[in-house]
Amino acid sequence: MKCPNCGKEIANDSMFCGYCGTKLLKTNPKKWLPWTIGGVAVVIIAVVVLLCIRESRYVDLGLPSGVKWRSVPESSYYTISKAKKKFGKRLPTNEDFSELIAKCTWVWVGNGYSVIGPNGNSIYMPAKGFINHNDNRKSEENEVGYYWAESNSIGNATYWVTINAEKYKLNNHVSYNNDYPVSFSVILVK
Repeated sequence: MKCPNCGKEIANDSMFCGYCGTKLLKTNPKKWLPWTIGGVAVVIIAVVVLLCIRESRYVDLGLPSGVKWRSVPESSYYTISKAKKKFGKRLPTNEDFSELIAKCTWVWVGNGYSVIGPNGNSIYMPAKGFINHNDNRKSEENEVGYYWAESNSIGNATYWVTINAEKYKLNNHVSYNNDYPVSFSVILVK
């Protein structure tokens, strides 16, 4: 490498020119160019992989509607208003759940259901219980699961699916304040 000030030949890893004392860049841009290009390539590959992983979390169960379901539910619990606000159109409708119940095979495995679609693909819906806002405690974990559903109908009905070892069904409740005093699980669709 040449000193940018005096033009003398100096070692590539020099911090100062030994001839004129000019402070040099700590790194030679030409030396680090492959790392920079490689670093950008690594970042691009990582983003593509993460998007593919996120996309692959939705499962085509072979349902007539074409709705794809998330392979597992979200890890947190939500009130219906917070679920609607955070997930919007990705929250399944009562019609989506009705189709899931009618067209899929439900097999209790451990502490939840493996829901197997007509094409053999499956999702898992664990019995995560719920959080009651009266005492802010988690209840019925590993026994019952509750999953919010968005209503396509006009009115104040709040829908959810209840699952346990004996049954799985769609429920509704007329809610005049657009919220119900519990937090349930959410499984997403697209």
